[in-house]
Amino acid sequence: MVAGSHEMSVEDLEGNAVSQRSADVSLGLQDSIGPIVRSCVGESTRPATLARTLDIDRTLAARILRALRSPNGSHFLHEIPAPGGLRMFLDAAAAFGAAKSLIQTAEIAVQQFEQLIDEFPGGRGALDAALGGINSEVRARSVRGAAQAIHRSMTSLLGYQAEVMLATAIIQPSEDGKSTDTAYILGKCGVRRLRASSPITVFGWRGDATDVPADQRRIETIEGEMQPELGSAYLLKDYCTRPTPPLSLYQSNDLYLYTLAENIPQINKPVTLIGAQVVRNNGPRYQPAGTRFHWETHTPRFPCKVLLADVFVRDDVFADRPPSLTTTLHSIATGAPRPDAPAFQLDDVALNPSLQLLGSGISAAASSDIPQYTSLLGDVFGKLGWDASRFRGYRCRIQYPIPLVSLTFWFDLLAAPEHPTR
Repeated sequence: MVAGSHEMSVEDLEGNAVSQRSADVSLGLQDSIGPIVRSCVGESTRPATLARTLDIDRTLAARILRALRSPNGSHFLHEIPAPGGLRMFLDAAAAFGAAKSLIQTAEIAVQQFEQLIDEFPGGRGALDAALGGINSEVRARSVRGAAQAIHRSMTSLLGYQAEVMLATAIIQPSEDGKSTDTAYILGKCGVRRLRASSPITVFGWRGDATDVPADQRRIETIEGEMQPELGSAYLLKDYCTRPTPPLSLYQSNDLYLYTLAENIPQINKPVTLIGAQVVRNNGPRYQPAGTRFHWETHTPRFPCKVLLADVFVRDDVFADRPPSLTTTLHSIATGAPRPDAPAFQLDDVALNPSLQLLGSGISAAASSDIPQYTSLLGDVFGKLGWDASRFRGYRCRIQYPIPLVSLTFWFDLLAAPEHPTR
């Protein structure tokens, strides 16, 4: 059923600078558009019926009906078509024979809607952003739309994209019992070069500053080979495209970039590349002075449709509670090693990522994004000789991750025991 004329809740619009204007406009539109729809098609909620009756575009009809079913004012304003589309609807309704008084009332409401949009320098998009600050559902929808637009833009600018970005971290105690070793599984599935361009950085790793001296940290393949200079040495070729394209490794201090040459792959030929490495003595196992957290950060540089980020933590590492998640602009306010630091908030991007608990082991880690993922994890754990059953898993999956917006898992470090054990 199409909503009644005063069933629109405006509670979510209260207490905000635009609340009263938005509430008035949303109610004015609903009170005028709703009766016109009912006069034309009765209580029908089928877009095809409204589109056929008024001879208007079905998408326009669907948006009008969807807006009229909105549970609140901010959601209504987000769903309702733009003033131009509403005027097309009113012209069609007038031609069909809708009462002139209804049309005139609706024209005034549409004009007020247009004036509200014009009050924002960014137009309709800026109004949606303001409404998103009031209503979490509107914010989520706006973020999804913006992220898809950014994906398309970055793909056009860079000339390449991928279906899935994989970023998995597996953490267990180091041999000394005081620090942690981290195995990283990094990959891109369905990489496509869309035009001839520069080399493509498929994945990379940067060692953040920690309380573990840099000279104690070392990089290995999962077979234990010490820091090979060839990027292809880190690939898990059973899970890569055959024949496997060669990777080059560019290293500078604690920065490792694994790249495809400028002519690989061929245009519009998808390839999948998955690699792994182990960083020994990657970070402290227990709380050092001034730090309560261990963090794992993933910063997409690559236009991808999906980011699948997992962290597996052995049961004797970190506090026995789920990590917190943050999404922040990359490398703006540096030197903030904890999410509650005031400077950290300067970079916040309110994507509100969700955390999925995978439980113990890897049996619940299957993903339709990467069909062989469970097998891949089993091979990595097996080659490392690590007992997968002792690990807790956490996942964050983001559709259309925004390049240079970092996703970070924050784990609480344990206090150092009086008698450390391995």
